[in-house]
Amino acid sequence: FELKNDVVRFGFPNGYDARYGLTIDPVLSFSSFTGSTADNFGFTATYDEAGNLYGGGIVFGVGYPTTLGVQQPDFAGGTIDMGITKFSADGSQLIWSTYIGGATGNESPHSLVVNELNELFVMGITGSSDFPTTTGCFDASFGAGPAVFFAVGEGYTHNSGTDICVSHLSADATVLLGSTYVGGSQADGLNNSANTAYNYGDPFRGEIVLDSQGRPVVASCTMSSDIPVTGNAPFISYQGGDQDGYVFAMDPGLTTQLWATFYGGSGTDACYSLQVDATDEVFVTGGTSSNDLDLAGTPYMNQLNGGIDGFVARFSPAGD
Repeated sequence: FELKNDVVRFGFPNGYDARYGLTIDPVLSFSSFTGSTADNFGFTATYDEAGNLYGGGIVFGVGYPTTLGVQQPDFAGGTIDMGITKFSADGSQLIWSTYIGGATGNESPHSLVVNELNELFVMGITGSSDFPTTTGCFDASFGAGPAVFFAVGEGYTHNSGTDICVSHLSADATVLLGSTYVGGSQADGLNNSANTAYNYGDPFRGEIVLDSQGRPVVASCTMSSDIPVTGNAPFISYQGGDQDGYVFAMDPGLTTQLWATFYGGSGTDACYSLQVDATDEVFVTGGTSSNDLDLAGTPYMNQLNGGIDGFVARFSPAGD
């Protein structure tokens, strides 16, 4: 910015090439409310190749606008369910909208991603023993655990613990193509350490992406030493502290865990986000207070500098 004669303007210290277009304020494609008379909070969003927008949030009770024929048109119970909605690219049409949840606990969506068939994958957490799963899924049973109280106030609790949940919806959201629990005997899927959860929303970290073959890859957190890991994992046991990072990949039908590993040290560790490259190598980032976090190669920074540091870790496509 430049200040000239009491006017703030945009400056170009390196000059401006007039051959190219300049966008200073992007055009707002659309903006819309969605929700019910109860509380609703937006958590995550994504898009497809046609520019349609998918929004995911939490819904406190009945009344969220759903559409005919969707997987779950009604509120299941507990305090909150997920509310997942697909908007047209210009925001003029609610293409479909559905709840996802169980009756015995609470659910929240942490990350969404769409495949080339416009099928939506949802990764989040559930505290319900009756969360909707599909026949032959990786794990149809809720791991449960002690009650979870948030490190920062979120307006509700998980009285029976939490598992990670992953669901795969058809393009029109009428069919659950796959849905599974992933968890152990403690809280899973929540970044709920006081060391790494400072602000509202911080517990709901984690991400789901798709590799080149359309297989979901997830980065999250766990407090369970008995959460499933695969035999080829670089870290087959819980590394210590109040939580570890946890990374895994599944087949698109969510019937098989292709690989899974802990990642952490003796302190607090949390995986927040990930991406895959053109060769399906997996890059994970997060936060850590562990001074013994396992490092490989010649790291850019090879020691903890105090408090919480960021980390970037790179895994092979096979997760080994």
